[in-house]
Amino acid sequence: MNKTFLSYQDIENMLQRFVTPLRERKCDVVVAILRGGIFPAHFLANELGLPLRFMQLDRSKEIPNMFGDIPGQRVLLVDDTCCTGRTMAPCKKWLEAQGYEVITCAIFDVLPRKVDYAVEAHPAPAQEWIVPWERRIFSPQARALCATGNYVPQDDWHMSFYAWDLDGIFVRDLPPEDYEADLARTLARRDALPAFEFVPKIDHRNAAIITARPSQDAERTQRWWERNFPALPIQFRDERKYGNSAEDVARYKADTATNMGATHFVESDLHIATLIAVRAPMLHVQWFNQQTQAMVSISAWTTHSASVQHHDGRLAA
Repeated sequence: MNKTFLSYQDIENMLQRFVTPLRERKCDVVVAILRGGIFPAHFLANELGLPLRFMQLDRSKEIPNMFGDIPGQRVLLVDDTCCTGRTMAPCKKWLEAQGYEVITCAIFDVLPRKVDYAVEAHPAPAQEWIVPWERRIFSPQARALCATGNYVPQDDWHMSFYAWDLDGIFVRDLPPEDYEADLARTLARRDALPAFEFVPKIDHRNAAIITARPSQDAERTQRWWERNFPALPIQFRDERKYGNSAEDVARYKADTATNMGATHFVESDLHIATLIAVRAPMLHVQWFNQQTQAMVSISAWTTHSASVQHHDGRLAA
């Protein structure tokens, strides 16, 4: 399945094509279906100069809750995605029962089409679109919940999944020139290194290690980890697919974190952290400085712009 990551700017650009045809429909109000419809509805309401209202579906009763009055007669009903119609259809039906004419709009629609205006429509599951506000629904625990037929809860913060770098965060990172000078001796030194006294706290239920160490180091690395920490899945770099340059390592880490559904990546190398952010803009990438115990958030929605935000405070052992 292909995954396409979208930024807020991407979504604005996609929705812009609907502004003129929707203006011609002369809607009286935009109604956003919470929570996914908030951003696209807010954008369209601003562009169309219309009031904005909110609606939330009570899934236990399949009845929407409306927030605020609805002026006029023609409603533009907006959600981010319409896959099965289980959200859009009852909301539209309720509005029509109140006497409103309803025009529906979504960023994505799954064929056969269910909304009047959709930027993209694809047969499921050929394309997996990931929008900024739904990072967590692709995490392993969220996907496991969805597989049971249940919805991811609204308070989905606990669905976060962290991918962690190994060297430089949990143990000292030996210089590359040491490996080049005497590989066997340096590997033996690394195996004998103690873990750092202060390391970030990890929820072992929702975390994995993604290390740049090659797969041939898997057995000895697993032994070192189990001597120092509780068991945790560890992913190793396949040298047949990824080299050891900073660009290849970042590509490997970004691809691996994305495929496992991670929402966060904590990296010890600032340059690689920046490259991961560019490669996988949907990840919350954080650079961890072991010396200062500081965490710095890095985001790069395009290859032409990046921002860095510092998080104050120390991480306890």
